Amino acid sequence: MNQTLSTFKPNAKSLLGFTAAVGMTALAVGSTVAPAGAFTVFTNRAAWQTAIGSGYTISDDTFSTPIADAPSITFDSGIVSTGTGGNGTKFNGVQNSGEYKGGLKRPGVTNGAPAGFFEKITWTFTDPVKGFFADWRSINALLITGNFDGTGPQTINLRNALGGPNGGFGLIGEKKFTEITFTLPVANNSRTDNFFVDNLAVAVPTPALLPGLIGLGIGAWRKRKSEQTAEAEANT
Repeated sequence: MNQTLSTFKPNAKSLLGFTAAVGMTALAVGSTVAPAGAFTVFTNRAAWQTAIGSGYTISDDTFSTPIADAPSITFDSGIVSTGTGGNGTKFNGVQNSGEYKGGLKRPGVTNGAPAGFFEKITWTFTDPVKGFFADWRSINALLITGNFDGTGPQTINLRNALGGPNGGFGLIGEKKFTEITFTLPVANNSRTDNFFVDNLAVAVPTPALLPGLIGLGIGAWRKRKSEQTAEAEANT
């Protein structure tokens, strides 16, 4: 896949036919803003960061601190990764190699599935985010779901988006969102699947605290000046 940016306005909540959609709607960086109800996907980190703009701060997770597998863990950035469903007890952790590793099993599989796999893993952000980007490895049939445009959940087939098992992928939502969820398709040929993530970046709104404090200071100075002027006039 050679596209770095694509804009989508889905008619349905499912985007499992992602490859065809990319081919029909690829746009150049710097094109018009996506219409309402759309979100924009990227396979190039620099293009993603440029499109985010100055109104957002990039928070990074390099997964340099190992975290033991558990049903719920917290990344260095504060993002909480929670595995649910199935017989999951592990395959949700940060490896010594410096990557996040998740393990999922196909929904409804009970026979022949090794222990420790979850049916769903959810990443909950510390604040609503505008977008994310990461390096992905060993992607088979992984699905990413989130409410990226404020109308309800949309689902992306990550391998189709990457054009293979490895690569960079991210998106910018039409609206801010608070979590993304990883699952496998019900019709997946494999009973289980492991995936790896590195260099995760999320875009959170830049705090407007400093301008607010400056404005508050000016307001207080003007009020005090007015009071002093009124007092001086009263004494003349």
